Amino acid sequence: MKKTFKVLLVATLIVTLILVGTVLAFGTESTQETEIKVQFNGENILFTDASPKIINGRTMVPFRQILETMGAIVTYDKQTNTVLAKSAQMELSFVIGETDITITKDNKTVIKKMDVAPFVDGKLGRTYVPVRFMAESMSYIVGWDNEEKTAVIIEPVILFKNADQDFSIIAKLFSSDLDLTKPYRNTAHFDMEFALYDTITPAEGLTYSIVGDMSGIQQKTNADLLMNLMINAEILSIPIEQQAQMEEMLDLFEKVVMKVKMNGETGTMYMNSNLFTIMDPSYDDNTWLKMNFFEIYDDMGLDIRPWINLSYSETSMSEMLGTFFSSMGDYNVSTYQNTKTAYASLKKLIGNEALKQQTYGGITTYTLNLENGSVLDLGFNGKIIIKEKDDSLYHYDIKGNGSVEGTIFILDISGDQKNQEMKMTFDQKDVIKMVLYVQTSLTETSEIPSLNPPSGAKIIDYN
Repeated sequence: MKKTFKVLLVATLIVTLILVGTVLAFGTESTQETEIKVQFNGENILFTDASPKIINGRTMVPFRQILETMGAIVTYDKQTNTVLAKSAQMELSFVIGETDITITKDNKTVIKKMDVAPFVDGKLGRTYVPVRFMAESMSYIVGWDNEEKTAVIIEPVILFKNADQDFSIIAKLFSSDLDLTKPYRNTAHFDMEFALYDTITPAEGLTYSIVGDMSGIQQKTNADLLMNLMINAEILSIPIEQQAQMEEMLDLFEKVVMKVKMNGETGTMYMNSNLFTIMDPSYDDNTWLKMNFFEIYDDMGLDIRPWINLSYSETSMSEMLGTFFSSMGDYNVSTYQNTKTAYASLKKLIGNEALKQQTYGGITTYTLNLENGSVLDLGFNGKIIIKEKDDSLYHYDIKGNGSVEGTIFILDISGDQKNQEMKMTFDQKDVIKMVLYVQTSLTETSEIPSLNPPSGAKIIDYN
Protein backbone atom coordinates (compact mmCIF):
# COMPACT_ATOMS: atom_id res chain seq x y z
CA MET A 1 0.00 0.00 0.00
CA LYS A 2 2.91 2.35 0.60
CA LYS A 3 3.79 2.21 -3.09
CA THR A 4 0.18 3.07 -3.97
CA PHE A 5 0.27 5.98 -1.55
CA LYS A 6 3.50 7.22 -3.13
CA VAL A 7 1.92 7.30 -6.59
CA LEU A 8 -1.24 8.89 -5.19
CA LEU A 9 0.70 11.67 -3.48
CA VAL A 10 2.97 12.54 -6.40
CA ALA A 11 0.05 12.33 -8.84
CA THR A 12 -1.77 14.83 -6.63
CA LEU A 13 1.21 17.19 -6.82
CA ILE A 14 1.28 16.90 -10.60
CA VAL A 15 -2.49 17.45 -10.89
CA THR A 16 -2.08 20.61 -8.82
CA LEU A 17 0.69 21.78 -11.15
CA ILE A 18 -1.49 21.07 -14.18
CA LEU A 19 -4.51 22.87 -12.72
CA VAL A 20 -2.51 25.95 -11.81
CA GLY A 21 -0.84 25.91 -15.22
CA THR A 22 -4.24 25.67 -16.91
CA VAL A 23 -5.55 28.69 -15.05
CA LEU A 24 -2.46 30.69 -15.99
CA ALA A 25 -2.68 29.64 -19.63
CA PHE A 26 -5.92 31.57 -20.18
CA GLY A 27 -3.95 34.81 -20.37
CA THR A 28 -1.59 33.67 -23.12
CA GLU A 29 -1.70 35.48 -26.46
CA SER A 30 -0.99 33.74 -29.74
CA THR A 31 1.04 34.91 -32.68
CA GLN A 32 -0.15 34.94 -36.27
CA GLU A 33 3.26 34.06 -37.68
CA THR A 34 3.28 30.86 -39.72
CA GLU A 35 7.01 30.17 -39.80
CA ILE A 36 8.16 27.01 -38.09
CA LYS A 37 9.80 27.66 -34.73
CA VAL A 38 11.48 25.59 -32.04
CA GLN A 39 11.25 26.41 -28.36
CA PHE A 40 13.71 25.04 -25.80
CA ASN A 41 12.93 25.42 -22.09
CA GLY A 42 10.54 28.29 -22.72
CA GLU A 43 12.76 30.25 -25.14
CA ASN A 44 12.57 30.28 -28.94
CA ILE A 45 15.78 29.16 -30.63
CA LEU A 46 17.14 31.77 -33.03
CA PHE A 47 18.37 29.85 -36.06
CA THR A 48 21.04 31.98 -37.71
CA ASP A 49 21.50 30.72 -41.27
CA ALA A 50 18.95 27.93 -41.83
CA SER A 51 15.37 27.74 -40.59
CA PRO A 52 13.34 24.70 -39.44
CA LYS A 53 11.05 23.12 -42.02
CA ILE A 54 8.33 20.48 -42.24
CA ILE A 55 9.24 17.43 -44.32
CA ASN A 56 6.61 14.65 -44.68
CA GLY A 57 4.93 15.78 -41.49
CA ARG A 58 8.18 15.88 -39.51
CA THR A 59 9.85 19.00 -38.10
CA MET A 60 13.43 19.08 -39.37
CA VAL A 61 16.11 21.41 -37.97
CA PRO A 62 19.81 22.14 -38.59
CA PHE A 63 21.61 19.45 -36.62
CA ARG A 64 24.51 21.39 -35.12
CA GLN A 65 22.52 24.27 -33.67
CA ILE A 66 19.77 22.12 -32.16
CA LEU A 67 22.19 19.63 -30.59
CA GLU A 68 24.42 22.34 -29.18
CA THR A 69 21.39 24.20 -27.81
CA MET A 70 20.41 21.01 -25.97
CA GLY A 71 23.84 20.90 -24.34
CA ALA A 72 25.76 18.55 -26.60
CA ILE A 73 29.28 18.93 -27.99
CA VAL A 74 29.04 18.19 -31.71
CA THR A 75 31.69 16.90 -34.11
CA TYR A 76 31.35 15.94 -37.77
CA ASP A 77 33.52 13.49 -39.71
CA LYS A 78 33.39 14.51 -43.41
CA GLN A 79 34.97 11.28 -44.64
CA THR A 80 32.27 9.04 -43.13
CA ASN A 81 29.46 11.63 -42.97
CA THR A 82 29.11 10.75 -39.26
CA VAL A 83 27.78 13.16 -36.64
CA LEU A 84 28.82 12.60 -33.03
CA ALA A 85 27.06 14.43 -30.18
CA LYS A 86 28.19 14.11 -26.56
CA SER A 87 26.46 15.43 -23.47
CA ALA A 88 27.11 14.84 -19.78
CA GLN A 89 24.58 12.00 -19.73
CA MET A 90 24.89 10.32 -23.13
CA GLU A 91 26.43 10.04 -26.57
CA LEU A 92 24.67 9.97 -29.96
CA SER A 93 26.06 9.14 -33.37
CA PHE A 94 24.47 8.80 -36.81
CA VAL A 95 25.40 8.86 -40.49
CA ILE A 96 23.80 11.51 -42.67
CA GLY A 97 21.36 9.88 -45.07
CA GLU A 98 20.82 6.79 -42.89
CA THR A 99 18.10 6.15 -40.33
CA ASP A 100 20.17 4.28 -37.72
CA ILE A 101 21.21 6.22 -34.62
CA THR A 102 23.49 4.81 -31.93
CA ILE A 103 22.71 5.89 -28.36
CA THR A 104 25.05 5.21 -25.44
CA LYS A 105 23.79 5.93 -21.92
CA ASP A 106 24.76 4.48 -18.53
CA ASN A 107 27.34 2.26 -20.26
CA LYS A 108 24.59 0.71 -22.41
CA THR A 109 24.50 1.09 -26.20
CA VAL A 110 21.38 0.68 -28.34
CA ILE A 111 20.70 1.29 -32.02
CA LYS A 112 17.37 2.85 -32.96
CA LYS A 113 15.78 3.83 -36.25
CA MET A 114 14.75 7.37 -36.99
CA ASP A 115 11.48 7.78 -38.86
CA VAL A 116 13.18 10.32 -41.15
CA ALA A 117 16.80 10.13 -42.23
CA PRO A 118 19.00 13.24 -41.76
CA PHE A 119 19.62 14.96 -45.10
CA VAL A 120 21.61 17.81 -46.61
CA ASP A 121 19.76 20.81 -48.03
CA GLY A 122 21.70 21.44 -51.27
CA LYS A 123 20.72 25.11 -51.51
CA LEU A 124 21.67 26.00 -47.95
CA GLY A 125 24.46 23.50 -47.48
CA ARG A 126 23.05 22.56 -44.08
CA THR A 127 22.25 19.12 -42.64
CA TYR A 128 18.76 18.66 -41.19
CA VAL A 129 17.66 16.16 -38.52
CA PRO A 130 14.23 15.27 -37.05
CA VAL A 131 13.90 17.43 -33.94
CA ARG A 132 11.59 15.08 -32.03
CA PHE A 133 13.84 12.06 -32.37
CA MET A 134 16.95 14.02 -31.45
CA ALA A 135 15.37 15.58 -28.37
CA GLU A 136 13.73 12.39 -27.13
CA SER A 137 16.99 10.50 -27.62
CA MET A 138 18.52 12.98 -25.18
CA SER A 139 15.69 12.28 -22.68
CA TYR A 140 13.90 15.56 -23.29
CA ILE A 141 10.15 16.04 -23.70
CA VAL A 142 8.88 17.08 -27.12
CA GLY A 143 5.51 18.55 -28.04
CA TRP A 144 3.96 20.36 -30.99
CA ASP A 145 1.93 23.55 -30.66
CA ASN A 146 -0.09 23.53 -33.86
CA GLU A 147 -1.54 27.00 -33.37
CA GLU A 148 1.90 28.52 -32.91
CA LYS A 149 3.60 26.18 -35.42
CA THR A 150 6.24 25.52 -32.80
CA ALA A 151 8.08 22.39 -31.72
CA VAL A 152 8.35 22.51 -27.92
CA ILE A 153 11.33 20.90 -26.16
CA ILE A 154 11.41 20.73 -22.37
CA GLU A 155 14.13 19.44 -20.05
CA PRO A 156 12.34 18.08 -16.94
CA VAL A 157 15.60 18.01 -14.99
CA ILE A 158 15.78 21.80 -15.22
CA LEU A 159 12.13 22.31 -14.28
CA PHE A 160 12.38 20.25 -11.11
CA LYS A 161 16.06 20.60 -10.25
CA ASN A 162 15.32 22.09 -6.81
CA ALA A 163 12.46 19.75 -5.88
CA ASP A 164 14.58 17.56 -3.59
CA GLN A 165 15.40 20.61 -1.47
CA ASP A 166 12.07 22.44 -1.75
CA PHE A 167 9.92 19.42 -0.84
CA SER A 168 12.30 17.35 1.29
CA ILE A 169 9.84 17.18 4.21
CA ILE A 170 6.83 16.02 2.19
CA ALA A 171 9.17 13.57 0.45
CA LYS A 172 9.61 11.79 3.79
CA LEU A 173 6.15 10.32 3.24
CA PHE A 174 7.52 7.97 0.61
CA SER A 175 11.09 7.64 1.79
CA SER A 176 12.03 4.27 3.21
CA ASP A 177 14.86 2.57 5.04
CA LEU A 178 13.65 -0.80 3.77
CA ASP A 179 15.93 -2.77 1.48
CA LEU A 180 13.68 -2.90 -1.57
CA THR A 181 15.76 -5.66 -3.16
CA LYS A 182 14.58 -8.06 -0.43
CA PRO A 183 11.25 -9.91 -0.46
CA TYR A 184 8.44 -8.81 1.86
CA ARG A 185 5.17 -10.41 2.87
CA ASN A 186 2.31 -8.03 2.27
CA THR A 187 -0.94 -8.58 4.17
CA ALA A 188 -4.02 -6.43 3.78
CA HIS A 189 -7.63 -6.21 4.85
CA PHE A 190 -10.11 -4.09 2.93
CA ASP A 191 -13.77 -3.20 3.19
CA MET A 192 -15.55 -1.25 0.47
CA GLU A 193 -19.10 -0.10 -0.13
CA PHE A 194 -19.94 1.05 -3.62
CA ALA A 195 -23.08 2.47 -5.21
CA LEU A 196 -23.48 3.32 -8.89
CA TYR A 197 -26.75 5.05 -9.64
CA ASP A 198 -28.71 5.36 -12.83
CA THR A 199 -28.19 9.00 -13.86
CA ILE A 200 -31.81 9.25 -15.05
CA THR A 201 -33.47 7.34 -12.22
CA PRO A 202 -31.18 7.39 -9.14
CA ALA A 203 -33.36 4.79 -7.41
CA GLU A 204 -32.16 2.31 -10.02
CA GLY A 205 -28.58 1.18 -10.28
CA LEU A 206 -26.07 -1.11 -8.61
CA THR A 207 -24.88 -1.31 -5.03
CA TYR A 208 -22.36 -3.75 -3.63
CA SER A 209 -19.90 -4.25 -0.85
CA ILE A 210 -16.55 -6.03 -0.87
CA VAL A 211 -14.87 -7.41 2.21
CA GLY A 212 -11.62 -9.27 1.82
CA ASP A 213 -8.08 -10.08 2.71
CA MET A 214 -4.91 -10.25 0.68
CA SER A 215 -1.57 -11.86 1.40
CA GLY A 216 1.46 -12.43 -0.75
CA ILE A 217 5.14 -12.01 -1.41
CA GLN A 218 6.51 -8.93 -3.15
CA GLN A 219 10.07 -8.27 -4.29
CA LYS A 220 10.89 -5.17 -6.28
CA THR A 221 8.24 -5.12 -9.04
CA ASN A 222 7.35 -8.82 -8.76
CA ALA A 223 4.39 -10.13 -6.78
CA ASP A 224 2.69 -13.43 -5.91
CA LEU A 225 -0.66 -12.61 -4.31
CA LEU A 226 -3.73 -14.42 -2.97
CA MET A 227 -7.01 -12.58 -2.38
CA ASN A 228 -10.15 -13.85 -0.67
CA LEU A 229 -13.19 -11.67 -1.28
CA MET A 230 -16.81 -11.64 -0.27
CA ILE A 231 -18.86 -9.55 -2.67
CA ASN A 232 -22.48 -8.76 -1.92
CA ALA A 233 -24.27 -7.05 -4.77
CA GLU A 234 -27.77 -5.82 -5.34
CA ILE A 235 -29.30 -4.83 -8.66
CA LEU A 236 -31.92 -2.21 -7.91
CA SER A 237 -35.35 -2.52 -9.55
CA ILE A 238 -34.55 -5.30 -12.03
CA PRO A 239 -37.40 -7.12 -13.82
CA ILE A 240 -38.77 -10.15 -11.96
CA GLU A 241 -37.97 -12.51 -14.83
CA GLN A 242 -34.27 -11.59 -14.56
CA GLN A 243 -33.98 -11.80 -10.79
CA ALA A 244 -33.46 -15.60 -10.56
CA GLN A 245 -30.72 -15.56 -13.19
CA MET A 246 -29.00 -12.64 -11.52
CA GLU A 247 -29.18 -14.25 -8.08
CA GLU A 248 -27.39 -17.38 -9.34
CA MET A 249 -24.60 -15.26 -10.72
CA LEU A 250 -24.37 -13.08 -7.62
CA ASP A 251 -24.06 -16.20 -5.43
CA LEU A 252 -20.70 -16.90 -7.10
CA PHE A 253 -19.38 -13.58 -5.81
CA GLU A 254 -19.98 -14.39 -2.16
CA LYS A 255 -16.75 -16.40 -1.94
CA VAL A 256 -14.20 -15.26 -4.50
CA VAL A 257 -10.64 -16.55 -4.57
CA MET A 258 -8.19 -14.68 -6.79
CA LYS A 259 -4.54 -15.59 -7.37
CA VAL A 260 -2.22 -13.17 -9.16
CA LYS A 261 1.38 -13.66 -10.28
CA MET A 262 3.00 -10.56 -11.74
CA ASN A 263 6.39 -9.98 -13.31
CA GLY A 264 6.92 -6.24 -13.07
CA GLU A 265 9.93 -6.26 -15.39
CA THR A 266 8.28 -7.96 -18.39
CA GLY A 267 4.65 -7.08 -17.66
CA THR A 268 3.60 -10.74 -17.74
CA MET A 269 0.74 -11.53 -15.38
CA TYR A 270 -1.17 -14.74 -14.60
CA MET A 271 -4.57 -14.79 -12.91
CA ASN A 272 -6.63 -17.65 -11.50
CA SER A 273 -10.11 -17.36 -9.99
CA ASN A 274 -13.30 -19.32 -9.45
CA LEU A 275 -15.11 -16.40 -11.12
CA PHE A 276 -13.69 -17.36 -14.50
CA THR A 277 -16.49 -19.89 -14.98
CA ILE A 278 -18.75 -16.92 -15.68
CA MET A 279 -16.61 -16.11 -18.71
CA ASP A 280 -16.43 -19.70 -19.94
CA PRO A 281 -17.98 -22.81 -18.32
CA SER A 282 -15.01 -24.88 -19.51
CA TYR A 283 -12.67 -22.97 -17.19
CA ASP A 284 -11.90 -24.76 -13.94
CA ASP A 285 -9.75 -24.32 -10.83
CA ASN A 286 -6.66 -25.19 -12.88
CA THR A 287 -7.23 -22.46 -15.50
CA TRP A 288 -4.90 -19.45 -15.51
CA LEU A 289 -5.37 -16.40 -17.73
CA LYS A 290 -2.14 -14.96 -19.12
CA MET A 291 -1.83 -11.34 -20.15
CA ASN A 292 0.68 -8.53 -20.43
CA PHE A 293 -0.57 -5.54 -18.49
CA PHE A 294 2.00 -3.26 -20.13
CA GLU A 295 0.48 -4.04 -23.53
CA ILE A 296 -3.07 -3.60 -22.24
CA TYR A 297 -2.25 -0.08 -21.09
CA ASP A 298 -0.26 0.58 -24.26
CA ASP A 299 -3.43 -0.14 -26.25
CA MET A 300 -5.16 2.56 -24.19
CA GLY A 301 -2.37 5.00 -25.00
CA LEU A 302 -0.82 4.83 -21.51
CA ASP A 303 2.73 3.82 -20.67
CA ILE A 304 2.64 2.68 -17.04
CA ARG A 305 6.22 1.38 -16.94
CA PRO A 306 7.61 4.57 -15.33
CA TRP A 307 4.77 4.50 -12.79
CA ILE A 308 5.52 0.88 -11.85
CA ASN A 309 9.21 1.67 -11.40
CA LEU A 310 8.38 4.68 -9.23
CA SER A 311 6.06 2.60 -7.07
CA TYR A 312 8.68 0.05 -6.12
CA SER A 313 11.89 2.04 -6.11
CA GLU A 314 13.56 4.60 -3.87
CA THR A 315 13.28 7.63 -6.13
CA SER A 316 13.95 11.30 -5.45
CA MET A 317 11.22 13.93 -5.59
CA SER A 318 12.81 15.58 -8.64
CA GLU A 319 12.87 12.27 -10.51
CA MET A 320 9.26 11.51 -9.63
CA LEU A 321 7.96 14.91 -10.65
CA GLY A 322 9.95 14.68 -13.87
CA THR A 323 8.54 11.23 -14.65
CA PHE A 324 4.94 12.25 -14.07
CA PHE A 325 5.41 15.49 -15.99
CA SER A 326 6.82 13.49 -18.90
CA SER A 327 3.65 11.39 -19.03
CA MET A 328 1.33 14.38 -19.53
CA GLY A 329 1.60 14.14 -23.33
CA ASP A 330 0.27 17.60 -24.24
CA TYR A 331 2.73 20.49 -24.34
CA ASN A 332 2.49 23.93 -25.92
CA VAL A 333 4.50 27.15 -25.97
CA SER A 334 3.09 28.14 -22.56
CA THR A 335 3.80 24.85 -20.77
CA TYR A 336 7.32 25.60 -19.56
CA GLN A 337 6.65 29.04 -18.06
CA ASN A 338 3.25 28.02 -16.67
CA THR A 339 4.78 24.99 -14.99
CA LYS A 340 7.50 27.15 -13.43
CA THR A 341 4.84 29.48 -12.04
CA ALA A 342 2.74 26.55 -10.84
CA TYR A 343 5.81 25.04 -9.19
CA ALA A 344 6.34 28.26 -7.26
CA SER A 345 2.70 28.17 -6.10
CA LEU A 346 3.04 24.53 -5.06
CA LYS A 347 6.23 25.33 -3.15
CA LYS A 348 4.42 28.06 -1.26
CA LEU A 349 1.54 25.69 -0.52
CA ILE A 350 3.32 22.51 0.65
CA GLY A 351 7.05 23.25 0.41
CA ASN A 352 9.37 23.09 3.39
CA GLU A 353 8.70 26.66 4.42
CA ALA A 354 4.96 25.95 4.69
CA LEU A 355 5.43 23.33 7.43
CA LYS A 356 5.83 24.08 11.12
CA GLN A 357 8.57 22.17 12.94
CA GLN A 358 8.77 21.04 16.57
CA THR A 359 11.22 18.63 18.24
CA TYR A 360 10.53 16.83 21.50
CA GLY A 361 11.99 13.64 22.98
CA GLY A 362 14.09 12.84 19.91
CA ILE A 363 11.11 13.05 17.56
CA THR A 364 10.71 15.94 15.12
CA THR A 365 7.13 16.73 14.12
CA TYR A 366 6.26 18.65 10.94
CA THR A 367 2.74 20.03 10.62
CA LEU A 368 1.04 21.44 7.54
CA ASN A 369 -2.46 22.95 7.63
CA LEU A 370 -4.29 23.34 4.33
CA GLU A 371 -7.17 25.71 4.88
CA ASN A 372 -10.31 26.27 2.84
CA GLY A 373 -9.45 27.90 -0.47
CA SER A 374 -5.70 27.30 -0.26
CA VAL A 375 -5.75 25.12 -3.40
CA LEU A 376 -7.16 27.05 -6.37
CA ASP A 377 -10.00 28.37 -4.17
CA LEU A 378 -11.46 24.87 -3.87
CA GLY A 379 -13.47 23.92 -0.80
CA PHE A 380 -10.67 21.87 0.70
CA ASN A 381 -9.38 21.44 4.24
CA GLY A 382 -6.52 19.21 5.24
CA LYS A 383 -3.81 18.53 7.76
CA ILE A 384 -0.55 16.62 7.35
CA ILE A 385 1.56 15.51 10.29
CA ILE A 386 4.96 13.92 9.63
CA LYS A 387 7.08 12.56 12.47
CA GLU A 388 10.76 11.85 12.06
CA LYS A 389 13.15 9.99 14.34
CA ASP A 390 16.88 9.47 13.72
CA ASP A 391 16.48 11.03 10.22
CA SER A 392 13.89 8.37 9.27
CA LEU A 393 10.13 8.48 8.87
CA TYR A 394 8.57 7.50 12.20
CA HIS A 395 4.85 8.10 11.62
CA TYR A 396 2.49 10.09 9.40
CA ASP A 397 -1.11 11.21 9.60
CA ILE A 398 -2.95 12.79 6.67
CA LYS A 399 -6.50 14.08 6.87
CA GLY A 400 -8.44 15.97 4.23
CA ASN A 401 -11.97 16.75 3.14
CA GLY A 402 -13.57 18.94 0.56
CA SER A 403 -16.35 19.56 -1.89
CA VAL A 404 -16.09 20.45 -5.58
CA GLU A 405 -19.29 21.16 -7.53
CA GLY A 406 -21.34 18.88 -5.28
CA THR A 407 -18.78 16.07 -5.14
CA ILE A 408 -17.66 15.31 -1.58
CA PHE A 409 -14.44 13.55 -0.66
CA ILE A 410 -12.92 12.61 2.69
CA LEU A 411 -9.45 11.09 3.18
CA ASP A 412 -7.73 9.79 6.31
CA ILE A 413 -4.36 7.99 6.05
CA SER A 414 -1.94 7.10 8.83
CA GLY A 415 0.96 4.73 9.31
CA ASP A 416 4.70 4.21 9.26
CA GLN A 417 7.19 2.58 6.90
CA LYS A 418 5.63 -0.90 7.23
CA ASN A 419 2.03 -0.31 8.25
CA GLN A 420 -0.78 1.81 6.88
CA GLU A 421 -4.46 2.45 7.47
CA MET A 422 -6.59 4.35 4.97
CA LYS A 423 -10.20 5.51 5.03
CA MET A 424 -11.69 7.26 2.02
CA THR A 425 -15.14 8.50 1.00
CA PHE A 426 -16.08 9.75 -2.46
CA ASP A 427 -19.67 10.87 -3.04
CA GLN A 428 -21.03 12.39 -6.23
CA LYS A 429 -24.73 12.87 -5.60
CA ASP A 430 -27.01 10.52 -7.59
CA VAL A 431 -24.03 9.30 -9.65
CA ILE A 432 -21.57 7.33 -7.53
CA LYS A 433 -20.66 6.79 -3.90
CA MET A 434 -17.68 4.85 -2.56
CA VAL A 435 -16.53 4.24 1.00
CA LEU A 436 -13.20 2.41 1.34
CA TYR A 437 -11.19 1.11 4.28
CA VAL A 438 -7.78 -0.54 3.80
CA GLN A 439 -5.25 -1.76 6.34
CA THR A 440 -1.87 -3.11 5.20
CA SER A 441 1.32 -4.45 6.76
CA LEU A 442 4.77 -5.43 5.47
CA THR A 443 7.13 -7.95 7.08
CA GLU A 444 10.48 -9.12 5.79
CA THR A 445 10.58 -12.76 4.67
CA SER A 446 12.94 -15.29 3.16
CA GLU A 447 10.28 -16.47 0.69
CA ILE A 448 10.65 -15.59 -2.98
CA PRO A 449 7.56 -14.74 -5.09
CA SER A 450 6.58 -17.46 -7.54
CA LEU A 451 5.91 -15.84 -10.92
CA ASN A 452 4.63 -18.87 -12.87
CA PRO A 453 1.48 -21.00 -12.53
CA PRO A 454 1.87 -24.47 -10.99
CA SER A 455 3.00 -27.38 -13.15
CA GLY A 456 0.17 -28.81 -15.25
CA ALA A 457 -1.89 -25.61 -15.19
CA LYS A 458 -4.12 -24.84 -18.17
CA ILE A 459 -2.93 -21.46 -19.47
CA ILE A 460 -5.24 -19.34 -21.62
CA ASP A 461 -3.98 -16.25 -23.43
CA TYR A 462 -6.27 -13.37 -22.50
CA ASN A 463 -7.79 -11.71 -25.57
